[in-house]
Parts: sequence; C-alpha cells; structure tokens
Amino acid sequence: MRILVVDDDFSVLKSARAVLRGHETHVASDVETAVSSAERHQPDVVLLDVLLAQESGLDAIAPIREVSPHSAVIVMTGLASVDAMTQAYSSGADAFVPKHALPSLPAVLDDLMAERRHQSEP
Repeated sequence: MRILVVDDDFSVLKSARAVLRGHETHVASDVETAVSSAERHQPDVVLLDVLLAQESGLDAIAPIREVSPHSAVIVMTGLASVDAMTQAYSSGADAFVPKHALPSLPAVLDDLMAERRHQSEP
C-alpha cells in the first residue's frame, strides 16, 4: 500500500514510518508538498495532520482529492476532540485518528480499505 504522511513534526513522521513499516511511505511537511506528492505518488492513503506550521492540513483535502481522487484521507491530530473530529469529517476526511493512537494505525488502515472495497462492489 502507498501511504503519504503529512506532518511538520519530524518525530511524528518517524513514528508513522515505523508503524507503517512494510508499506511504501512518502512524507510531506506542508500543504503544497503534500498536494504535489499526492499527484506524483497517487497514494492509497493520505495520513494528514490538522495543524501544520503555518496552515491547516484540512486545507489540503480538496486539492489532494483533485489530483488523487482515489486516495483515502485519514486526518490525525494531537488535539483529539469531538470538534476536531467533526471538522475533519466535514472537510472530507474518510477517517480520524488521534496521534496518541498511531500504533493502532495498521488496524485503522485495514478497516478503511475493507470498507472501501465493500463500497466499490456492485
């Protein structure tokens, strides 16, 4: 599975790569790089942080969907709250994961991909 991880915190990128070992993983730290990387790599999943240095990761969802429409978008944040989750889903996210739950990411990916396969069946 091809996965694009978007976060401006190097330690989160490193942790995500460790959790996602065995997958083709690409990283970006801002919206512009995330969109160009999504276009270039056509990831199956984009793991997107809400709070990037100078911008909201949620602003990347629509442009990522334009250049890579098949990509599932999982929003992650250290500020896991009902408001953050609601905002993520209303921005077009397919799933939401608090950063403290990154170790459970493989299970979240499996569930999301199974759901997408089920939805695409006739």
